[in-house]
Amino acid sequence: LTQLKMKNLENGFPPPRNHGAYGWNGVVLGTTKVFLGYIGFDEVCCLAAETKNPRKTLPLALVSTLVAVAVSSMVACLALVGMEPYWNIDRTDGFAVAFQQRGMPWAAQITEIGEVLNLPIVVLICFVAQPRIQLLLARDGLLPAKLGVLTEQGNPKNSLIAAGLVCGLFALVVPFAALNDVVGCGALLSFNICNASLVMARRCRKNYTAILLFAFNAAAAATSFVAQKTAHPVIPVIVLGGLSVALVVLLYVFCPENEHADIPAATWHAPLVPLIPCAATLLNWWLIAQLTWPGVAHLSGWVVAACVIWYVFGRKNSLMTRCASQEELVQLLDGDVIGEWVGYRTRRNSSQGNLTHLYPPPPVGNP
Repeated sequence: LTQLKMKNLENGFPPPRNHGAYGWNGVVLGTTKVFLGYIGFDEVCCLAAETKNPRKTLPLALVSTLVAVAVSSMVACLALVGMEPYWNIDRTDGFAVAFQQRGMPWAAQITEIGEVLNLPIVVLICFVAQPRIQLLLARDGLLPAKLGVLTEQGNPKNSLIAAGLVCGLFALVVPFAALNDVVGCGALLSFNICNASLVMARRCRKNYTAILLFAFNAAAAATSFVAQKTAHPVIPVIVLGGLSVALVVLLYVFCPENEHADIPAATWHAPLVPLIPCAATLLNWWLIAQLTWPGVAHLSGWVVAACVIWYVFGRKNSLMTRCASQEELVQLLDGDVIGEWVGYRTRRNSSQGNLTHLYPPPPVGNP
């Protein structure tokens, strides 16, 4: 900030150029490029089950760190643009080059050292939640049970090794530019899945809800890609956008909110469902449409692979498939479980029947 020159800020908002550079399209495109920097907050949410008093500490940690990171990032961007005109900023090493041109090589070295130290930390943080997610998937029968084996210290060793091998292979053969788009696109897609899950949990008539949600996502994705990727998008966007709004109205009218008398009201605090989740879904599809076609293609391949795993393995082994009814599934997950290993659970005998045939006893030596 001591090197900031006000004349570099007098240019104001850069006018748009071709290929989405500058202008509001450039702002939206830039938004899709910074998701990797915010994945850590999603990691915190994935580890909520291991947090002490998560209802109190988790929101406080998320909000405080998010505000701190956002403010410091904006101040850093202001300092960089103030030091160097935006059209002269080096795309690969902006701060170091700017400091070198200002006769401050010591500051350039500090920023370069910081980048070298920060990158592996960010990668490891992004890697923390993956084995735990695989553990939960294995527990629900969606992945092989071996991926959920816990050590005596409670660490998912097999899942950690598998995740490391797969991620290392992708890092070895896929260009980083494509990986960056895959990470951004994958985060946005996961947000859309969370939005859909919220609507499914809050609305009754699940079959109608699922059909309408699928149709809305298809219409929202088509609206976004047509608007971003075609030369004359006005009429198609009006038609597809109107269809998206109509589907949200149908979802609100024909799939009323489900009343769960046995679940505390605090569990279901989420305002304006399905309006806010659907609006967020449309925004996420708009951001996804900003990404490059190779990035979208790579993510599509990843989604296809996940669907194949579900069809070949998860469809036959999931808890919902193995339970005879929804009541049996809810009862099984409602605290009647007295021991569990991966997806294998043993259950008390009760007057309502014995479900131990669904879950073989855990292997000796594994909690």
